[in-house]
Amino acid sequence: MKQKFLGVLLVVGLISSSANAMPGFDLGVVGGLNYNISSYPSVSLLGNSVTASGGLGYSVGLEADLPLINVKALYTQVSTKTDMTILGVSSSTTSTSKSLQIPVHYSIGLAGFSVGVGGFYEKSFETNGDSNYGLSAGAKASIPGTGIFAEGLVNYGLKSNNDVKSSLAVILVGLNIL
Repeated sequence: MKQKFLGVLLVVGLISSSANAMPGFDLGVVGGLNYNISSYPSVSLLGNSVTASGGLGYSVGLEADLPLINVKALYTQVSTKTDMTILGVSSSTTSTSKSLQIPVHYSIGLAGFSVGVGGFYEKSFETNGDSNYGLSAGAKASIPGTGIFAEGLVNYGLKSNNDVKSSLAVILVGLNIL
């Protein structure tokens, strides 16, 4: 854990030392809420049923804005609620999963507002280590002169894992540190 933290500090240091040489470069920290908008198949057999739905989670990470390109690295925890009825007995459970999501957008903007479209890659930290990829779109609004911004993005998964295409809606707030 200590080595990973030192590695992240080294990367941030290298980026920040070269940021002054790149006009239009911003590096920020972000955090916010996400909602799992994945679609899950329902299973029903002989009066027994299992249904799953998305839930609320969180995302934190770094964001780099370059001219026309926006890249994020987000540690994301999502939740899924599962409702079961088996032999007439109903129960409900909530599970969470953690992953690293990297959305990359081609973005255009004017006067503190920008929109972007692109794709994302996701790597799960769970034991199966699944990966996902797909389309991504977002919008960002900045308060001029403060470094404070808010943004929303949607990642729509194209890869199917057990008939589930993982998708996520995220609302973030952030602060540019460079």
